Amino acid sequence: MTIELVEDPEGGPRQCDPRKIVEQAREHGLLLLKTDMSANMIRVRVPWTATSQDVSDGPERLGEAMDAAGLSRHSAASL
Repeated sequence: MTIELVEDPEGGPRQCDPRKIVEQAREHGLLLLKTDMSANMIRVRVPWTATSQDVSDGPERLGEAMDAAGLSRHSAASL
């Protein structure tokens, strides 16, 4: 799964450094990768050992990582 960071659903791509989110996500127990496709995209990697609880907690952890990176998390809850 790939996440595209946008200003709002009607707007264009967000100009930010996804490495901040990737770093913060790792600290919150998520495995994300910066893509080479675009400067505003992040790839989600779910390990085979992830439990259903890990998957359920993922959007909240992503929101926390976005907060820590200084980005809005309003869209993270809809993942």
